[in-house]
Amino acid sequence: MKRFLFLFSILLLVALVVWGGNYFLNTINRGDGRVVGDGSSGGVVSVLPGGSEFVPGDNGGTTAPSGNTSSQDIVASLVPRDGFGVVVDREVFDYAVLDDDSIIFIQSSGQIARISEEGMEIVSSIGISNLRYAAISPDAQKTVVVFGSVESPQVSVFDLEEKAWEPVFIYPNSFPIWAPNNHRLAYMTEEEGIPYLEVIDLGQANPRAQRLTSYNIFDAEISWKNSSEIIISQRPTAYALQTAVVYHLTRRTLTPLFSGETGLVFKWYPLIDQGVVFTNNRSTQGGVMDLVDGAGKRTKRFSFVAIPRDKCSFVQLPYAAQDPDKKVSVELQEASLLCALPNSRSGYGELILPDDYWQGKTVVPEKLIEVSLYDGTYRESSLGPTGYLDATNIQLGHDVLYFLNRFDRKVYGMDFATH
Repeated sequence: MKRFLFLFSILLLVALVVWGGNYFLNTINRGDGRVVGDGSSGGVVSVLPGGSEFVPGDNGGTTAPSGNTSSQDIVASLVPRDGFGVVVDREVFDYAVLDDDSIIFIQSSGQIARISEEGMEIVSSIGISNLRYAAISPDAQKTVVVFGSVESPQVSVFDLEEKAWEPVFIYPNSFPIWAPNNHRLAYMTEEEGIPYLEVIDLGQANPRAQRLTSYNIFDAEISWKNSSEIIISQRPTAYALQTAVVYHLTRRTLTPLFSGETGLVFKWYPLIDQGVVFTNNRSTQGGVMDLVDGAGKRTKRFSFVAIPRDKCSFVQLPYAAQDPDKKVSVELQEASLLCALPNSRSGYGELILPDDYWQGKTVVPEKLIEVSLYDGTYRESSLGPTGYLDATNIQLGHDVLYFLNRFDRKVYGMDFATH
């Protein structure tokens, strides 16, 4: 009898230890979001947005009834009354206009939704704590998010077709940027104090990060020049010189693009491999904006100034629809640029750019212009009744022009033809 009680006590003690260990691990997993072992197969468990553990194929989507007009409805109208107004009445981190003119967006809360004339669909109802970054891929099939602490950021990707979250085991020091025509992400990381450029292809099964090159640069930012070249640059400021280099994925080489520029802000159009570049012209106030070729050489100076990365978008011939292996020749006559800029003669002349813009000091009436890249001519339109908006992330549907207002983080729409 004593031997039985002894064995029973041992078994009970083992069970309590196992239960306590699992409880402790789960508490850590839900608390700080770090990756821990799952205790069964030697794999890893990653906390996904909302604090849940990763379950392959987990569906986070629900559908709202079509035609909902309650106060909870996030749709104002895809075609605003009087040709201008709010389209998505919620704080939005990023959005995309689809081919059918519906809009998919991720809110500042982390929830993802899609709106159309038929109603609204909640694509993912999971909230995300400490959401620091979100970007929808150019084909609007995936959304990458970075959340958690600055010291230990976590990355997950939501498949908009499968409606499922999956963790991505990368450790970026810069925000991951989508390639222009597939599901590759480029970002900077660091190991033992050395910065590295990495790419991960989320279009593959079991994707793994590929380390491309090391490049010693402070405050690095990443952008895609085209499908085979990546730009590594520095965070722009008027108070220091910036440099930008290009990494060639096929040749595996680095070449200079810009050097010794102040206030360097640019946006690239991959289809024609040309960019629009702002610099403050080595002075602390105002600045200039130029069209540059693939080597970074200035080819045309515009008669206006904008902050191109946030305030301009290329239109015509969307690159995401092109075959990545097909060489496409596009004439400048076929390309144009949409920009939001101050609706005044002084413009940004008395501001320190781009620093004052990043700090929210550019509270000025705005207008929107469409510019021909061929000859620099443009037509303009007022941005609504007052014009006191901060238009960013400009996108074009078939009938409506959309933008994200930096003041209230809501998506606005306007009929550009009548404004």
